[in-house]
Amino acid sequence: MSLSLILESIRPEAQRGLRGILLEALKLGAALCLASAAALSAEPEPQLPEPALPSPEYFVAEPAPNDNGTHIGLRWPRAETDNGDFEYVISVARGPDRSWFECARVAPSGALVTDPEIASFYPYRFSAGPEHHFIVAPTECMSIYWLATERRYAGWLKMANGNLNDCEQQLIGLDRDVTELRRLRLRLKYYEPRWETQLREEKKRYIQEFGLSVSPDDMDVLQAWDGLTAARQKLLDGTSEANAREQLAELDGKLSALSGARKWALRIEESDAGLARLSKSIASTRQICLRKAAEFGGIYALVEAESRIHLAAALGVEADKVTPELVSAKITWLNEKRAEALKALAPSDGDAIDHDAYDRLNYACCLAEAYVEQAQKLISLAAIENDLLWQLSRPLSEAQLEEEQVQQAEAPDAALLANRLADSWRAGAQIDDPQLSKQTLEDWRTAEAAVAEKGEQWEHWVSAKEVELEARLREGQLSEPERPYGHRERTRLTVLVTVADKRLRKIAREHESRRYHFRLAVARKGEEPAEGPWNTSAAAPVPALFDFAKLVNLAFAAFFACAVVGMIIYVHRKPNVFVRRIPGLEAVDEAIGRATEMGKPALFVHGLTDVDSLSVLASLSILGRMARRIADYDSDLLVVNNFPIVYSISYEVVQEGYQEAGRPDAFKPDNIFMAASEQFPYVAAVTGIMKRRMPAANFFMGYFYAEALILAEVGASTGAIQIAATDSFIQIPFFITTCDYTLMGEELYAAGAYLSRNVKSLATLKAQDLSKAVLLASLPLGLAMSNLGINWLSVLFSAYEKGF
Repeated sequence: MSLSLILESIRPEAQRGLRGILLEALKLGAALCLASAAALSAEPEPQLPEPALPSPEYFVAEPAPNDNGTHIGLRWPRAETDNGDFEYVISVARGPDRSWFECARVAPSGALVTDPEIASFYPYRFSAGPEHHFIVAPTECMSIYWLATERRYAGWLKMANGNLNDCEQQLIGLDRDVTELRRLRLRLKYYEPRWETQLREEKKRYIQEFGLSVSPDDMDVLQAWDGLTAARQKLLDGTSEANAREQLAELDGKLSALSGARKWALRIEESDAGLARLSKSIASTRQICLRKAAEFGGIYALVEAESRIHLAAALGVEADKVTPELVSAKITWLNEKRAEALKALAPSDGDAIDHDAYDRLNYACCLAEAYVEQAQKLISLAAIENDLLWQLSRPLSEAQLEEEQVQQAEAPDAALLANRLADSWRAGAQIDDPQLSKQTLEDWRTAEAAVAEKGEQWEHWVSAKEVELEARLREGQLSEPERPYGHRERTRLTVLVTVADKRLRKIAREHESRRYHFRLAVARKGEEPAEGPWNTSAAAPVPALFDFAKLVNLAFAAFFACAVVGMIIYVHRKPNVFVRRIPGLEAVDEAIGRATEMGKPALFVHGLTDVDSLSVLASLSILGRMARRIADYDSDLLVVNNFPIVYSISYEVVQEGYQEAGRPDAFKPDNIFMAASEQFPYVAAVTGIMKRRMPAANFFMGYFYAEALILAEVGASTGAIQIAATDSFIQIPFFITTCDYTLMGEELYAAGAYLSRNVKSLATLKAQDLSKAVLLASLPLGLAMSNLGINWLSVLFSAYEKGF
């Protein structure tokens, strides 16, 4: 049917609507076709290139002057672009022809940005413009094979020595337990028949007295005692009938009659429990000793494998051909080679120095000396194990423990441990390849981790070794060793550990003082830097004779010292200088006088800090002044301490005060004493003294914690006049509410000078006031300078704070 026939069959109104829809659809289709044709004929719009990454104009590596000779300071200009979608990639190498190790990735805001007018902290100097400054430790950033090997070897020696020492300690404890077990068995052999006879007699008497239908052998005394005790407690709780009093009297009679039998039953039970406890302790010690011996064997095997592999590489032979005789014959040759390698480390150009040959030979000589010494002393792992097992078998034969089922395990294979060391050696030899790939580095790190962390192979080896030692111990076919090999080896290992630690520190210093190359590249976040020329620089860490980070501190210290010296001269000329009146110190004489009038003592409390606290030192100066005044008044002074050193100093200070007052005979040593070393036992002792002695004056001077309110409240309840002085600002509110006078903060430090009027003390006090005035005056000056864009004053004060 055609479109015209369809339209004729539709009403005229609908026909007009359909024609409009069809026309609009045709127009739309035409527009789409034209747009598609235009799109196909048009050229593609050019894509905007990604913004270029900033390339620093310079890159400087220099020794960090504020460190101890192990760090390098890196600085480069700050990027002018605001694009933060990049980061600086810092790499380090031991030479320009060596492999590079990524050291750090630093965001543009991650490094310290120095001020264009004056550098902040590292170092103090003016700079041409904003710079990034970053501090690195080269030996911590890169994988130095020989340093890692030395650390691993030293760690093994420590572990071997520790395990062998643990074995000796376990053997000592085992001897003690076996001696105690033997003594207990002898005691039971003599006394237990008597105890059992007495117990049987007590059982019969109890059964006859109460007409029980049970035989003495079937009666459990302790169970019967527990049942009677529970029934008695139930009656006391009031949960029974009205005739509870008669029942309670009956139960008390049964308990009294059963007490004799209970005494003998407890003795027998405690003795049996003691035997069981000692047997369990001996069995546990035995297993611990076997475990430690097995771990020692594993570490010993690692040390031997390490020695064979490295000596074989140094001597140019196979590892299985390394023998003590060969090494002993080659020691002189190795020392000569090491001396030649050391002479080769003297060229003027630091980049041309290759330390690898010297490092290898130096390490080989160290291993060779230890290897030969072990052979000369006829010490082997088998001899040490035989010695340990023989020492273990002697007390165990006396203990007569029950035999347990021994699990079967495969024989330990030392080749498993040696193979991992060989893998680490092969991977480490490729680290210095200039074309080092990340996979090679990961292989070496994986091999190193497998050796250091041991893993399943190590656990399998140690477990198998433990089972082997236990089987040999059970067989009992052990001969007494000719020498104490275990003790001899521990003595040798102790010396080796000391030598290895000293050598490790020396090697670390050598690596830290060498010249390192640094490379600065720019990359997008999370991506690798593109190939191309990079900024490079080289430097060697240099120990600084002067720490420039604390230069501002030195300047402030010199200023304060000059202020003190100047004030001493001024106070000598005019001794009557003005000191602000402190009411709390004015009341000291009043408090002492009140105690004298009432015939009661005065109590002095230092607080809970040791003599290294400034508050304690300040309180001691007050104590000396008070001791002289109390000696004049012929009164008593109680000084409570909780640190031995503070007690000794307080004793001397009070005694000297009485001597200066001309009353050495009035000094009572018992009035200065230790109370307790813990906080709240000390508080309990002091409050007890307050309640018993009722002092008329209490002096709390020092640094206090949570005990402040307790002491002050108890003292106030006794009616004593109380004067507190502390620099603990948290406790000041409690003293203010409970004490008559309170010295706050630095008033405690000024108290000594205030009371004594000593010239040097007054001069120091006035110098402190002068220094505070200068610092307070610098605040508005610094604010004004910062508003004007001059910030060197704030930088100096920030550096002063940083230097501490």
